[in-house]
Amino acid sequence: MPYYAGVDMFYHYFVDFHTAILEKAFGAFLPRLIVFTNAIFVFLFALSLYVLASYLKNERAGVYTVLLGTLGAGFSYSLGFSALFAGQFELTTNYAFEYGKFFTIPPIFDNLLQQRPQLMGLPTLTTAAYFFYKGSRSHSREGKREIALAGLLAGLLFPFHMFASFSALLLFSLNFLQKLLSTRPESNRNYELYFLVFFLPILLPFLIQMLAGNAQSTGFIGLKPPWAFYFVKDGPIKFYLANLGLPFFLALSSLFKKSVHSHGFFLYSWLFLMLALPNFVSFTPNVWDMYKFFHYAWIAIALAGGSFLADFTFTNISKSSRLRKVLAAAVITLLLVFSIFTSVLVATWNLSTNYSCADVGEYETGLWVRKNIPERAVFLTWCSVHAPVSMIGGRLRVLGYVNWAYGHGFDIWERAEDIKRAYRGDISETLNVLQKYDASYVYVGKEELKNAPGCLKKFEDCKQLEKVYECPSGKNHIFKLKAGC
Repeated sequence: MPYYAGVDMFYHYFVDFHTAILEKAFGAFLPRLIVFTNAIFVFLFALSLYVLASYLKNERAGVYTVLLGTLGAGFSYSLGFSALFAGQFELTTNYAFEYGKFFTIPPIFDNLLQQRPQLMGLPTLTTAAYFFYKGSRSHSREGKREIALAGLLAGLLFPFHMFASFSALLLFSLNFLQKLLSTRPESNRNYELYFLVFFLPILLPFLIQMLAGNAQSTGFIGLKPPWAFYFVKDGPIKFYLANLGLPFFLALSSLFKKSVHSHGFFLYSWLFLMLALPNFVSFTPNVWDMYKFFHYAWIAIALAGGSFLADFTFTNISKSSRLRKVLAAAVITLLLVFSIFTSVLVATWNLSTNYSCADVGEYETGLWVRKNIPERAVFLTWCSVHAPVSMIGGRLRVLGYVNWAYGHGFDIWERAEDIKRAYRGDISETLNVLQKYDASYVYVGKEELKNAPGCLKKFEDCKQLEKVYECPSGKNHIFKLKAGC
């Protein structure tokens, strides 16, 4: 693990691999590459939403679904209006997400900007659901191929995003069960099993590797109290109506309007199962990660809400007067605008924030590490997100940002305490930690100095450590453990 040196990877962030290849080829640090690569994934998600909504309803529903599915969100924009009226609104501080507070479900647009695995999970899950459902309604050879393709996509998705792959399996199980219980004559043709034929053989090698890796960790797969136990505030009804907002109201309205009547089971079983799952069980090491199922429910919410808007326009506009047409168009526009206010706050915050990835000194330090330090060398650093020796230099760390390793189920607490001892304790403790984790280098930067102000002098006075680099600004230092120590 690059952020947990000494332990083999058993679940891979393959979605980041293309960035690593490009950076390796160019020999450069390319943090802004995420802007362009993520845009491709967002386009694929929008396209998959449009295709599925067009199949379930019509092309107009596809347009509305894309708007709701990519930009729609809950009522957390009220925080921005409240700050505005109080004269406290700042683009760099007013955000549409409160971790652990009332508005604690991240807007989907937030993840579309920066959550790389989710960016692969959302479009692939939507596409797999489209092919499976379309194929299951056909009894031709083409239908079998579409079901097989759905299983292939869902299986290949597992190493990119396990939860999205699991969600595809749940959708298959629900619809296959419904068909088994159906009394229609064609229900005895179990073409849907082609999904499993192509899904399971791809899934099993990764699953075996993951289970084997689980033996090294503590709780990668383990049941915990439900997500709602930790995060739902002020009652579930108020909480979910506020966090899911107008698109959820539109989705519920489509139930009464019967906007997707013939596809009701497929769509609403998807919606309510994904919403219910985190409220009954949590099986992620960090319970917070169960929120991703709300985003998979959001796909169905956008589909149902978009279909309702399309149905509303077709039934109420085409035969009405010009004034009624204008009023109906205005209502729809307001519904869409209000549903995306939260995403507007997300966008303006990201455009206006001055939070930096790395300063010039850190950038130079990272490039020096690339050129002068062996590729599999292990660094002792503070447990921070940004460390130039890894994010720019590409070298291993004893422990990086704790939630990365904790999210894979590792017992990070011992390493975290060891790192504190290494930086805050006496030099003998530092040397013991280096030996314990086979680390050869010690990094001192702003995070290390902030958390252990006296560590730099301690390392400079140590005879077993040799300073091999200091950036021109004097803010970043690298020490190497001398041979034989």
